[in-house]
Amino acid sequence: MLPGADETVLFVHLLLGGPIWRDEIQTGLTIRPLLTVVSSSISIILFAFVLVDLRTILYSQDLVLGVIELLMLFGFASTLFALHVTAIAKYLHNPRKTFFRSLTDIDGHLYALDRHRQPAKGVSHQCLMVLVSSIAALIFYMLANYYRLDKGNAVVLAFKAYALFTIVLASGLFLVLCRQLRLRIKCIVAHLHKIINPAQKGGISKGSILRLTHKAPAMLLRDFRSLAIVQTECFRAADSLNKDCAMMNLSLFALVFYILTSKSFQLFYVSSKQLAKTNHGFSFTEFLEPVVLLMYSFVYLAIATYFGETLIREMQLVVNNLHQFESTQAKPLLYQLDRANDQIEQLGHQIFHQPVALTVDNFFQIDLKFFHLASIMASVGTYLIILLQFDFNN
Repeated sequence: MLPGADETVLFVHLLLGGPIWRDEIQTGLTIRPLLTVVSSSISIILFAFVLVDLRTILYSQDLVLGVIELLMLFGFASTLFALHVTAIAKYLHNPRKTFFRSLTDIDGHLYALDRHRQPAKGVSHQCLMVLVSSIAALIFYMLANYYRLDKGNAVVLAFKAYALFTIVLASGLFLVLCRQLRLRIKCIVAHLHKIINPAQKGGISKGSILRLTHKAPAMLLRDFRSLAIVQTECFRAADSLNKDCAMMNLSLFALVFYILTSKSFQLFYVSSKQLAKTNHGFSFTEFLEPVVLLMYSFVYLAIATYFGETLIREMQLVVNNLHQFESTQAKPLLYQLDRANDQIEQLGHQIFHQPVALTVDNFFQIDLKFFHLASIMASVGTYLIILLQFDFNN
């Protein structure tokens, strides 16, 4: 039987030394660390060959562009090695509860609550889209550097293309897992709404609440216990995902902000130099690589912050639904069911003390507030442009 698309993509990610894999993937426990060590060794060897041509990177072009490319190279290398170090640390730590095991437990409880919902549906298609997007990013990057390719920078471009493919694949899988976690939380919201409004007609009728509390108190208690377990497993899944991708995200966001600043500056710098040299038009070969990297940076930053913000808002919807349930006409009857009332309070305390959110190992939270860092980037870019204008005047 052929493996699914998600298992194939995760296996490719594993071959490249990434930290995200299923527990059920068809490789032995001793083979996985060996694959990570081999991929890490290949990265180190390629980077060593690149360092040999370090002088060529700096002095084969304009010094300003050479410094930008050199820092860009170190950014790619640091993000790539962060992936390898995270994977090796995961082998050494050997966590008992991984992200995928938590998702399996969540799906089991959600299936018992509502058999019509399948939150895991579409994972294979999303992983396949990530692989296709990674290949497309690699092709666009190679085409953008086609006219700049020569014997002097072939090794450098090969290492950067390899690093870019690995980074795009890993970041895409991180976004897929974020979306899967968000779908589980949406199921919690939907089931709470179903408990509040069994008729699903927009109103809360006293008769429906009476039937819910009098005829099925055990079912109500079971549902809230299951939702509490699901919320705990969501917290564990988010915590496992944040720890598995902490170093990757830290180096990746640093790389993204550097790309947004340096490549924007590079576009202004190159266009200004071409305007100063000739009035017969532009040579667009110098513009292609910055545009490709800027597009990837904008897309990843936007999607990551969107998923982080929606996770927080979905959990806020869970809290709002709990408050709505306690404020309905069932409240007098609810206090007669002491265990159900305690279970609701426990679920509320769990949400408060175990927030489900995307963080970079608790350094900072990935949400819309994360865009405040963009103001720092904009300030740096503004001063760089001012310095550039002084250079033009001279």
